Amino acid sequence: MNVSLPFAFRSRSNGFSLVELLVTIGIVAILAALVIPTVSELRKAGKETQSLNQLRQIGTAMQLYAADHQQKFPPGYFYNPETRPRERTWASELLSYLGLPSNFYQIEGNPFISPTSLVPVRSGVAATFTPFTYSVHSGICPDTSTNDTRPRLSEILRPSQVILIGDGCQIANTYSTSTLSKPAEFVTRTSQVDLDQPILTGPDTDEANSRGWLRYRNRGKVAVAMVDGHAEMIPKGSVRYRNIIFYR
Repeated sequence: MNVSLPFAFRSRSNGFSLVELLVTIGIVAILAALVIPTVSELRKAGKETQSLNQLRQIGTAMQLYAADHQQKFPPGYFYNPETRPRERTWASELLSYLGLPSNFYQIEGNPFISPTSLVPVRSGVAATFTPFTYSVHSGICPDTSTNDTRPRLSEILRPSQVILIGDGCQIANTYSTSTLSKPAEFVTRTSQVDLDQPILTGPDTDEANSRGWLRYRNRGKVAVAMVDGHAEMIPKGSVRYRNIIFYR
């Protein structure tokens, strides 16, 4: 004989009640809000680490180049239609030292493009030179098209403090200028400014009028490699004139 149990003693359904479902959704939302920013920060940190590794590789290639070229780093830019019909940049000069072909114009596997770059970089800018988002010190790696004013390694004081290459502001939504030229102490050799004074930071944007400035694209820091080859991140406002003046 079947006996009906009172309502209070009936087995409960396996489904969620509306309240339980809402509570579960709320917990998942809270966990997602906590986890997603952490994952995003980890991705950024990973890209920044990759950028520093690339700069270390470039720094090593720079040292090897100098050893083969009278203790001078490569020109930032060179073009002379009479002696060399194709534009050359510091990156072009380092290709063989990084195991890359002389006609390397792509962006995939390109060590000269920062993984933290915020705007796309075109592959093969008119197929004339390798695209890059790092820029070199224009006093140490100047334009040598008409005159070679590159200093020898022995003339560069404080090699562990002077920036040789770093993140540059991109222009025309593609690449950076070949050299860092602002503030003027990147170019001139006569400034008597206090070495401990912070440099001007510039517009810190990727557009045409930002050319020549450092770019603090790594969560407010600029990725650089010093003359001695080591790489580091420097917070915005912490780069000092001792980091760009190399002659005193």
